[in-house]
Amino acid sequence: HIATGYWRLDGDMARFGGNTSSVTQGWYQVIEQGLWRSRRSGSNGSITSFIQVGSADKDTALFTNHLGAGLVWAAPFSSRPNDGIGAAATWVQLSSAPEAGFDSPAELVAEGYYKFAFNRHFSFVSDLQFFRRPGGMRTHPNVVVFTPRLVVSF
Repeated sequence: HIATGYWRLDGDMARFGGNTSSVTQGWYQVIEQGLWRSRRSGSNGSITSFIQVGSADKDTALFTNHLGAGLVWAAPFSSRPNDGIGAAATWVQLSSAPEAGFDSPAELVAEGYYKFAFNRHFSFVSDLQFFRRPGGMRTHPNVVVFTPRLVVSF
């Protein structure tokens, strides 16, 4: 699957440098591709990849370019048909305008998760993220964040 889009925001907004703008705009593209599907009867195991790219107006946006990619493995074990595991990384280019307040040109985030499904409606998701240069600041130490959550789906 491929999705391409254009976005636009109209209205008065501040531009870096003190001026105002009546519009800001950008584009994005998302590509998803199935890489593998289990051939076992009754199994819904699969591996899917994705890539995301995007760009925004450098005169009004804090994040000017984005590149992300990852993998999702559905039903990684035959005994756990509703579980999932995934990994991704995303990179954002930050505005170089002095008014933006960044001292780093980019931020990188890497993430991994495991979804343990109790049944079709309840699951526990553990997520681990690593931030390099969080907040676009070289002076901020790298950060590791663990987020456990209970998910209810209808």
